[in-house]
Amino acid sequence: MGKLPNEIFECENLKILNLGGNKLEYLPADLFELNNLETLWLDNNYLSNLPPEIGNLNKLISLNLSRNRIQSLPSEIGNLKKLTYLNLLDNKIEAIPPEIGGMESLFFLNIDKNRLTDLPYEISNLKNLSRLDIRGNFIHIEVIGNVFENYPKEIIIYATDIYSFTADSSKLIITNPILYEISEDEFELIDFFDFSQEKDNILPPEIGKIKFLSELYLRRRNLKHLPKEIGQLKNLTYLDLAVNQLDSLPKEIGNMDSLSILLLGNNLLKEIPKEIGLLNNLTQLFLQNNQLTCLPKEIGNLQSLLYLILEKNKFSKFPLEICEDNFENLEELYLANNQLTNIPSEIGSLQNLAYLGLSDNKLTDLPKEIGMLTELRYLSLSNNELTSLPKEISNLTKLKGIGLKGNNFSEEEQEKIKNWLPNCKISF
Repeated sequence: MGKLPNEIFECENLKILNLGGNKLEYLPADLFELNNLETLWLDNNYLSNLPPEIGNLNKLISLNLSRNRIQSLPSEIGNLKKLTYLNLLDNKIEAIPPEIGGMESLFFLNIDKNRLTDLPYEISNLKNLSRLDIRGNFIHIEVIGNVFENYPKEIIIYATDIYSFTADSSKLIITNPILYEISEDEFELIDFFDFSQEKDNILPPEIGKIKFLSELYLRRRNLKHLPKEIGQLKNLTYLDLAVNQLDSLPKEIGNMDSLSILLLGNNLLKEIPKEIGLLNNLTQLFLQNNQLTCLPKEIGNLQSLLYLILEKNKFSKFPLEICEDNFENLEELYLANNQLTNIPSEIGSLQNLAYLGLSDNKLTDLPKEIGMLTELRYLSLSNNELTSLPKEISNLTKLKGIGLKGNNFSEEEQEKIKNWLPNCKISF
């Protein structure tokens, strides 16, 4: 379009205006008289400057200026006290004015792909800022650390293609890092590592040096093995290894005794090392879509475990290790899409179980002990070979839903089940 129609400026009560992708080279003065604007999108144009009159739009909440040719920002931008979202992606900005510190409501700031070498200290005055993207610039990690050293809350900062971190009590979050470019001092600060966008299929042994690491994201890295040094991460609480090509785990994984959540879904695992039983603080274990046929008996030591996901594996027998006394806190168990032909009576020991997924197996019956799972809320039994359910199912008075599609229940049996579970949603 290149030019705005005059009719726009007659809409004095206009709150939302999207002018993205209109080949605009400049912004007319009349635009800044629309004092009720709350959302203004000017992305994908040819703008080379932002007039100081932008500060007149003091009701703005969202401002998108991405993919233009803007070289500088006027100091008046600091007048936008209500702005929560500011997108400056892909421009030619060389400096951020210190007045940005006056945008007290700002929550999200994207200045990715510009020409910044520094940040004003005043940016740390943005006490509501939670997301800051400064990738594609030339800002060193020390600059970011100095600016946010005393920041009072957690903020996620996506920095250059090498670094990306969060300042939280002097600890950093780093995304897409190159380990050999990180100094020993920086290793001491790192709290969170995200390799999930990297294409390399090797995790270097230097990972073990990051003493304070609490979260590690390694999803979709094409990893085929893990270095034993991963076991040195004593403070790690969250480990995401999903969607890789791992066919085994190092026994040293048992040394990560702070680990609470472990995601191993969508790999090629055929077995789990017995050392997993040492993870006493583990509450969630995701093992779906692997090639497991059994579990080590030591898994029965995981007394803190609440969620266990085993669906889409190759279990032909129900893993009795789950029914150990230590598993009494287990709340969710998923074994769908396996090759189970029966459920053992020992399942009755899981008396805190609230969700049980057994669909897409080869079950022909259920043990009467299923009736001991009195905390059960949802039970999925679809796509099996069931023709009846034990009458003890009527003991499950808290059951809200049960899936029975794809089985062989007669009409008589269906009526019986409905009578047993009058307050439960049943799908046949």
